[in-house]
This record gives sequence, C-alpha cells and structure tokens, in this order.
Amino acid sequence: MSDAPRTRPGAGDIIGRVIFGGFWSAVTLGAVIFAFSSFSGGNSGPGLGALVIAVLTGLYARYIFRGGRIRFLFF
Repeated sequence: MSDAPRTRPGAGDIIGRVIFGGFWSAVTLGAVIFAFSSFSGGNSGPGLGALVIAVLTGLYARYIFRGGRIRFLFF
C-alpha cells in the first residue's frame, strides 16, 4: 500500500472529462433510442447492434468520468 498523497484533478482534467464523457454519453443515449425504435419497428438485427454499441460507449463514458486517460472523439 502506498502512502503517497493523491493529487487532485486540475481544471483542465475536469473540463476534459465533461467534454469527452458528455460526448460519449450522448452517443450512448442516441444508440439506446435507435435500438428501441428499431425494436418497435420490428427490426431486431440493427436493434441488437445498437444495444451492443450503447453498452460499449456507456462503459467508455464511465471510464472517462472516473478519470480514464485514454480519450478520443470522432466526427
């Protein structure tokens, strides 16, 4: 067990978490909405694919909000 003091995150780190985590949270929400609309339309294939994407992006957003260092966006 280490007795080294923990450093607090700086303002830039918190802003980065909000920007990147917020982006991936929005992608997750969009994938969930698409999945449920696909299921209601009778298309289970795209709905299941969108749910897989929603789970993966949701886990990545959680990783970022908890202080993860690997961050990327796409456009």
